[in-house]
Parts: sequence; C-alpha cells; structure tokens
Amino acid sequence: ARMARTKSVGSVYYIRQTASTEGYLFEDDFDRKKFIEILAKAKSKFDYKLFSFCLKNCSYEFIIYDNGSDISKIMKSINISYAMYKKKDTPLFKDRYKSSILTSTEELLEISKNLHCSKVDGIWTSKCSYSELDNRFEDLIDSDLLYGIISEDITTAKESYNLFIEDNIDYNELKCEKNSIDLKSGTCIKTKDKAYEKLAVFAKTNNITV
Repeated sequence: ARMARTKSVGSVYYIRQTASTEGYLFEDDFDRKKFIEILAKAKSKFDYKLFSFCLKNCSYEFIIYDNGSDISKIMKSINISYAMYKKKDTPLFKDRYKSSILTSTEELLEISKNLHCSKVDGIWTSKCSYSELDNRFEDLIDSDLLYGIISEDITTAKESYNLFIEDNIDYNELKCEKNSIDLKSGTCIKTKDKAYEKLAVFAKTNNITV
C-alpha cells in the first residue's frame, strides 16, 4: 500500500522526480525548454513560488513554496502536462514524485546549493538567477523570497548566498537572520466561519449573494 504523502498548505517542499527505466526525461534542450514553459504555466495557474531547480537527463528536482495551493494539484498539473507533451507509449516517470517538507533555513539553503552545484550545464539550473549572469528565468525564480529568508538587506543576502554556493563560506558563516522558514501570510483565514464572514462582507460590498 502507498504511504500517505506528508503535506501541509503553506509549506516549502523539496521535490524529486525520476524517469522510468525506459529512457530519459529530457532528451535534448528542446525538452528542457518545454518543461520550463510548463513550470511557468503552472506557476501562473497556482501562484506558487519557486526557489531553485535542476534538470538532469533522467530526473528533475526543485524547491517550491505552495503559497496556499495544494502541492498534489500543482505536481499533477506539471507531470501530466509534460507526459502529454512527450507522448510516450511506456510510462514516463518512475513511481510518484518524492517530496519532503523543509522546515529550517539550513535545509533550504543546503539543498538549494546542491541543486545549483550539480554537474549539469548551468543553463538548466536556476543558479544564473542568483549569480545574475543572465535573467532568462527572471519570471520563474523567486530569488528575492529566498534572499529575504537570509537577511532583510537584499544586497547583503545576495552577496552572502553567492559566497555560500561558491563554497567560499559555509552555512554557519552565512549568519542567516532566521533559523526556520515561515512564509505564511498573517492574514490567512483559518476557519470556515471566518471565511463566511469575509465572503459576506465582500458580497454585500459588491451587491451579490454569497
């Protein structure tokens, strides 16, 4: 039996997906470009936040903040869209995607560093979005959100993070201002009663029914 997936709305996830034994996930640059387009389309639909990604021949990995959406629906949209594009006669993916919730700043930054330092052509990791070599993933990667976890001073955070991913300093020298990840909005509605009250006010203001 499948084990229930651990998920919680308003969480940061480390996602891993591998290809089946029948072949590659990404056979060429055109495949990778298409996958990036699919990520962007899903982001527009679900409004998630993406910290980093790495596309290898046989797998992909990324760190994502669900931003209030259901991670299962996000991943279903991404994987189904890519599988439809590939149109293979055999299963494209090996099992379900793997996911784990990240709760500490150290976890987030260490995994992000590993993705950016993977032995892959740099164009297919999000490292360029942080090193400012180019802006090809400017609308996809939420670098400022990650910088904000390190320090409120974005300039300081940029310098520190780039020293970190280049192995010039370790995590302890990074001196993050936060030890845990808390990106949830303080205005979240937590009960159905509160949601109904909010809807009632909105409906009255706009002269419509709930």
